[in-house]
Amino acid sequence: MRVYECGEWKWSKEHLLPTKRNCWGVLEEETCIEANARNHDNSKRRFFTGGRKKFYSDEISYIVRTLQQFYEAQKPPITQEMLDEINVWFDSQNN
Repeated sequence: MRVYECGEWKWSKEHLLPTKRNCWGVLEEETCIEANARNHDNSKRRFFTGGRKKFYSDEISYIVRTLQQFYEAQKPPITQEMLDEINVWFDSQNN
């Protein structure tokens, strides 16, 4: 969620920052995040939603990528060094 927040993504319906809502506790390992470059109002704001992996892969035939595949698909790719820097910044905000 920290990576999404750095990229200025928000939850689609509430328009909350990614770290302000946690859906992991509901579905845990079955959680899937749908990322899209267009919002429901067709604007180009980046948004995402969460749901069950099985729904996205089986029922609507989306390609479900691993987190590493998501990182590698970004331009530029998200590296471990970037992740470390992001975590240092967020951790410093909690102190």
